[in-house]
Amino acid sequence: MLTPYIDKGDSGQDLRRCFCNRCGSPLYSEADAMLDLAIIKAVTLDDTRSFKPAINIFFDLKWHG
Repeated sequence: MLTPYIDKGDSGQDLRRCFCNRCGSPLYSEADAMLDLAIIKAVTLDDTRSFKPAINIFFDLKWHG
């Protein structure tokens, strides 16, 4: 069972960040401002070949180091 950490998103609404209870790794987030969207951390996927992103969020803020 995951216990979410409740934060406030940029919208001012709740943002639930869920972490692994064993190692603490971030797994996914859910935002009240986007009820039909789960933000899954790509590194949690064992096989990313079937992963097809539907949207990019904050893509233009990507670090270009």
